[in-house]
Amino acid sequence: MTIAQVFMVLVLAFFVLVAVIAARRFRAHRTRLRDWVPAEATVVGAELVQSWNGNDNQRRYLVTWRYRTPDGVERDSPGRDPMFSAPVIGSVIPIRYDPAAPEQSAWMPPMGTPQLAVYGCLGVLFVVLAIFFAFFARLIL
Repeated sequence: MTIAQVFMVLVLAFFVLVAVIAARRFRAHRTRLRDWVPAEATVVGAELVQSWNGNDNQRRYLVTWRYRTPDGVERDSPGRDPMFSAPVIGSVIPIRYDPAAPEQSAWMPPMGTPQLAVYGCLGVLFVVLAIFFAFFARLIL
């Protein structure tokens, strides 16, 4: 196997890996929308996390919220879900929680939001790129 063939195999493997990761995130999001219970939560905290390059457009906020389950127990989120705009402390946001494990919750933007669209587009893009590189590798090698 030549160096060019090894490189093409590595590029193909990378594109397939990214497509699989995007598909798994999309599926996990869809499962939460289908199986988890919707609720309203109150934002109780937001931690600013900047990107590695310090660009203002790359800022994310790790948001913490508080919600009440039907059994009356008040729960706090772990603050892992990123939001790209600063939420107002005290504002109400839509979440979903796992009825089997109510301590697990996730901010669930409505279907059609940019985050969900990005996962879908990334998956499709990287599958197309993987197919392109597979055929391109056959033509040049």
